[in-house]
Amino acid sequence: MQPEDEGASTEPTSLSDVFPTPSCTLAPQEAPDEKAIEQARAFMGRGFGYLGLKGISNARDLGGMPAADGRMIAPGRLLRSGLLHGATGADIERLKEIPLAAVVDLRTDTEIEHEPDPTKRLESASWEHLSVLSSSALGITDDESLRTLMPKVEEYLASPMGPSIEFYPSMVLSKTSVAIWQRFFEILLSTEKGAVLWHCTAGKDRTGIAGFLTETALGVPQDLVMEDYLASNAHTEPLFEEAVRVNSFGHVAPKTLEMIHVLYTVSAGYLQVAIAAILAHYGTIDAYFEDALGLDAAKIERLRGLYLVEA
Repeated sequence: MQPEDEGASTEPTSLSDVFPTPSCTLAPQEAPDEKAIEQARAFMGRGFGYLGLKGISNARDLGGMPAADGRMIAPGRLLRSGLLHGATGADIERLKEIPLAAVVDLRTDTEIEHEPDPTKRLESASWEHLSVLSSSALGITDDESLRTLMPKVEEYLASPMGPSIEFYPSMVLSKTSVAIWQRFFEILLSTEKGAVLWHCTAGKDRTGIAGFLTETALGVPQDLVMEDYLASNAHTEPLFEEAVRVNSFGHVAPKTLEMIHVLYTVSAGYLQVAIAAILAHYGTIDAYFEDALGLDAAKIERLRGLYLVEA
């Protein structure tokens, strides 16, 4: 996993800096008990639920994550991934077997136009497009080639964490994003059977925020929420290495190469900044869920009833 960037001393250095005990009662604050620790180890040992799909990168099942009240997330109910455009026939059959009930596409209109989801091959699933960020807000979009990105990279060299440090707060606080997450949880609350799969392009940033919100609402221990977020690097780091090889970037300036690496990976600091933004505006995660997203105690309980099972 990618280490914290040097020189970022003004950013949170640990979860306790942005997730203090009084600020969130939905996720366990005390050390997980032995049972939860074993469940977490088992989940991590399975590659964080990695599905091994050939044409869909970073596809993972959250089933098995320890959650509230000693329960765990039910297998085959909550899936996250990168784009579905390259799904093989075997991938499609696997998703049908799960079965896949709903897909939430978090990408921009431009991304969808270039690489549309295989909706006709998964006709039994419902599909919803919820663009968390516009192309202009994103600044650098995943659908641009690295050759096109090179001039833009120079603009972000002053910040080791690049544009991500700017758009992460927007992904949880902007008016558009709040409306998106309201609808996202409506979909979760209305899906009683089958799996809900959400994805963006790489399955790391927008998909990662959706994972953070869902797992937190379900009471997954905070450390595991972070580890699951960072687990994307195991799947995106090879893509960075391949891009460097294909585009002959081995001889570019080290800082430029570092910035390109940022585009392909996630860092704990990104998620911490989003959490800190929530706490700054709402005081607690609970208040954000209820006041911004409309998730009151009754809806949280229903959500947990739908997606948690006895361990």
